[in-house]
Amino acid sequence: MKKLDHLEFINRHHNRKGSFHKGEGRKGLGITMIAAIIALYFVLVLFVIRMAHIDQTTIVVSALVFLSATIVAFAARRAQYLQARQEKELILLKEVLEGSRGGRLITDSNDQTLYYNHRFIKICCNDGCEDEVSYNQLVSMFSENDNAADLLNGLSDQAHRGLTDSIKLYCK
Repeated sequence: MKKLDHLEFINRHHNRKGSFHKGEGRKGLGITMIAAIIALYFVLVLFVIRMAHIDQTTIVVSALVFLSATIVAFAARRAQYLQARQEKELILLKEVLEGSRGGRLITDSNDQTLYYNHRFIKICCNDGCEDEVSYNQLVSMFSENDNAADLLNGLSDQAHRGLTDSIKLYCK
């Protein structure tokens, strides 16, 4: 069995400088900086309170508003970070699928097409069918093979249960 070496593909498509683990050492610095800014803000607020002789109710309401705004800002920043990380992973996954030597088709649990690569189009589609790429098209390729439908249904069933499997089908 021939061992496949994907080093050329990885070097061509994966930017080592843009690794997902970048910035782990800077995390402590960011938290320290945020804590320092908040501390300076509170010192400034205490100074203004002393100088302006503001009543206690106004101080409590102002503190609650500031605390609420801080929590919302941290939650929004965290959501933005998670979204950016998910996008990077999706881009990497698409690059791997497009660089694959085989045709790839990804469907949901209802066999509706979610993604396919250009290699799949070249293998399975006639001219101009790019808008209609589907699981049914793949099945129709093997319509002359009686055993193919059962094998593809079994493969689909395994995928719906979250399991992996593979089959080999041949067509003309």
